[in-house]
Amino acid sequence: MDVKQRALHVIKDNNVIRIRGEYQCKAEKLFKAQKMLKNIRSKCWRKGIPFNLTLEHLLEVFPDECPVFKLPFYMDEKKVHTSFSPSVDKIIPELGYTIGNVQVISFKANAMKRDATLAELYIFAQWAEKLYLSRK
Repeated sequence: MDVKQRALHVIKDNNVIRIRGEYQCKAEKLFKAQKMLKNIRSKCWRKGIPFNLTLEHLLEVFPDECPVFKLPFYMDEKKVHTSFSPSVDKIIPELGYTIGNVQVISFKANAMKRDATLAELYIFAQWAEKLYLSRK
């Protein structure tokens, strides 16, 4: 990846391509991490979920793209939530939102992980593969 590619992020949403500079993306990431941390802290306090995250740790585990789908996160200044908005995932849910037990993935990936078993994901993948191959 050359310098120009690293300095720009291409975001596709509703067939609109926006190119944003690196500085703007870093500022958005910081703002989004602060907001996510505040919301998680409040949720954990209300529900009694273990919590010891810091902003520094959250930024350490906050990649530029979803590690599952390899697509950039969509962070909109209008605060619109999309499938590719960043989402904090508890790796082992019972351990709560604690240092070493969280990762930032897309909302879509987090919902799939939360709502489906490994067997269901495997069955879905087999079905999708058959559907794709039948179109060739």
